[in-house]
Formats: sequence, C-alpha cells, structure tokens
Amino acid sequence: MGKMVARSKLTKRDQVAQQLRQLIASGEIPRGSRVRQDELAERFDVSITPIREAIRLLHAEVILVGEPRKGVRVAAASPDRLRSTYVARRLLETYAMQRASRRMSAIDLRQAEDLATRIEPAYANASAKHGSRISPARS
Repeated sequence: MGKMVARSKLTKRDQVAQQLRQLIASGEIPRGSRVRQDELAERFDVSITPIREAIRLLHAEVILVGEPRKGVRVAAASPDRLRSTYVARRLLETYAMQRASRRMSAIDLRQAEDLATRIEPAYANASAKHGSRISPARS
C-alpha cells in the first residue's frame, strides 16, 4: 500500500482507519488474521499512535476484535450480527421512508419517479453483466 496520501481534513487516525477498512473489505487483510501495530505503522509510514487510535476505532465498530494473549484480529463475520443488522435496517428504513414520504411535495415525487425510471436501465445492464446476481431495488 505504501505511504499514506494526505487527505484534506482527515486525521492520520482517520486515514489509517479508512485504509484498514478498505483492506479488510477487499480481503487483502483476511478475516481472522492478526493485525500487528508495528507492521501497520511501517506499511502506512506513520507512528504507532495513529495506528493505536485507528485500531480502537475499528474495535468499537467491531471490525477488529481483541483476544487475550492473541492480540488484535480482524473480526469474523457473524451470522447473528448480520441478521440483526438486516432486521434493524428493514424496520428503520421503512419507518424513515414513511416519515419522509409525508413531507414530499409533488415536485419531490416527480423527481423520485424520474430517478427510479433512469435507474431501471442501469439495473438491467448490471444484472446482465453479473448474471442477475444483483437484487432489484424495488419489486
């Protein structure tokens, strides 16, 4: 990955955390693998302090987990956690849409319909490319 690129208004901790999230999401740092502070500091060309802060942040997000006498590891996917997140999103997103729809003007509604109409061809194109693995946004 090399040296970190300076980004506006992001602290070193935030830059490290962002890059770690990307490395974990891409699988470059696999689930269950050990995360060593000294290696990360060298990889990102920063001191240990922003590494520790980023690890604490990702630990709070349950992306990283600390294990006694084993150090810090990338969290394994938890089916129970995924299920509870899915249920919470279904409930919250439905509620938020109901609230938002009450405040929509006729112009807002036309714009939403226009966007939905323009999205359909993009969805069809993506579905064709990926063999229908993409689920539709609406039924």
